Amino acid sequence: MDIKSLDSKKLLWIGLALALALIGILYASFLNYRAVLVERLTIAADLRLNAVQTALAEAEADAQIFARAFGELHSDEGITAEMQAFAELFLQQYQHYFQARILDSSGQEIRKWSWDGAKVKASDALQHKSDRYYFWEGLNLKPGQSYLSRMDYNQEHGALELPLRPTIRSVARFDYVGHDHDHDHDHDHDHDHDYGYIAVLNMD
Repeated sequence: MDIKSLDSKKLLWIGLALALALIGILYASFLNYRAVLVERLTIAADLRLNAVQTALAEAEADAQIFARAFGELHSDEGITAEMQAFAELFLQQYQHYFQARILDSSGQEIRKWSWDGAKVKASDALQHKSDRYYFWEGLNLKPGQSYLSRMDYNQEHGALELPLRPTIRSVARFDYVGHDHDHDHDHDHDHDHDYGYIAVLNMD
């Protein structure tokens, strides 16, 4: 075997070793990149979940704040100018809510406001919502509690709004002014319903 043949074989092995080393480096880089990508996607998913949970918690808080603003509401007096101004300012500030309404204990709208993207409008065509599940869920709450509905489609006057509008409702319960749950000797679960108002915020 001559020297040239030995050198060729040696160069071949060296080249093969270098190729394998390069493949190993590339594979290790790929594994590291994949691990980083998986970690990135996991962190992003957690952040999205936290963002959704935060948004839903804020929606419940908003319903409670909205309800408290109407805490002085009395059936004999109705919506005051201050309450009206608060509702308009609220919808202008939090534009992800496209509707807000106050329902009495029978499910009748006392007042309804809508945000159309430019201004807040108070509706004159008030509806009865006693056939809607979120009204009964809200009425079963204790004052100061709130509830988030499932996502479904918005309805107006018993018919689906078109185009279809996926909607989640944040609902809070509050009582007539002067009503004291703790000292109502005659109250029971059904009797409580006679005193309840429901605040409902619609978001899409």
